[in-house]
Amino acid sequence: MGEPSKHHCSPSARLRRTARVVTVATCIGCGCTDDRACPGGCSWIIVERTSGIGVCTRCSAHLDEFHAKVEAALAAREAGEA
Repeated sequence: MGEPSKHHCSPSARLRRTARVVTVATCIGCGCTDDRACPGGCSWIIVERTSGIGVCTRCSAHLDEFHAKVEAALAAREAGEA
């Protein structure tokens, strides 16, 4: 006989646990996304996948707004859990 399995759950359960759903993020400044960058290119300065928002390198003036939105979303989630 072979060695006992080191996994304590079924293969389908392992697949569900390791699968990742990635939310496409949108820049709060210009509206670019993971799939559609700014003309000439850009990258994320900061991105919050849970909320699906970020700030690209062309929109750094929106960083304070980004932090406020993330804090508000976190507070709303925490209030919903209470």
